[in-house]
Amino acid sequence: PDAVLAGGVTGPPASGKSFYSQELATFYNIPRVHIKQISDLALEISLLDEEKIGEDEEKMMIKTKCDELRENMAAAMEEARGEPPEDTEWPEIDKTTLPIRVTDEILWKLLSKRITQNDCRNRGYILDGFPRVYKDAQYIFLKWKQTYDEEGNPEEEPEQDLEEGQAKDFSAYIADLSIMPSNC
Repeated sequence: PDAVLAGGVTGPPASGKSFYSQELATFYNIPRVHIKQISDLALEISLLDEEKIGEDEEKMMIKTKCDELRENMAAAMEEARGEPPEDTEWPEIDKTTLPIRVTDEILWKLLSKRITQNDCRNRGYILDGFPRVYKDAQYIFLKWKQTYDEEGNPEEEPEQDLEEGQAKDFSAYIADLSIMPSNC
């Protein structure tokens, strides 16, 4: 094909996004990257033993964040159910089965990693159910424009201290062409 095969399928619930994404992926023989698969991968990683994770910082960050979400949910459930009836005890909450929602930060990191893999880079990809909002697209498709100091040394991306409800400023960011398909 002459065009770059990268796109996303969005729409309201039950409008056929997954169906048409799969049809397009099959027709063009390109990978379909479904946000549910990315979320499931994060949950799988979060259930791994620390020994299996080893020194992989990204996986350890995912495990730590998900464990924290599970702890918070378990604490909220304990508080909500209160004291057990007399002469009984509440069963222990199995934290591994709690239905946590993977944070956007984790989804952005895993999705960025997925669309830079060879199959997506070489054949293109179709995003199913992502980005959900404009902010998601900014975090995935933009990167900080590298700047250099007077001596020619690269400067680090400045940390933005955001207050609650304040959005990150993307004015110094540019399109990340490294995640775009290269051989379509």
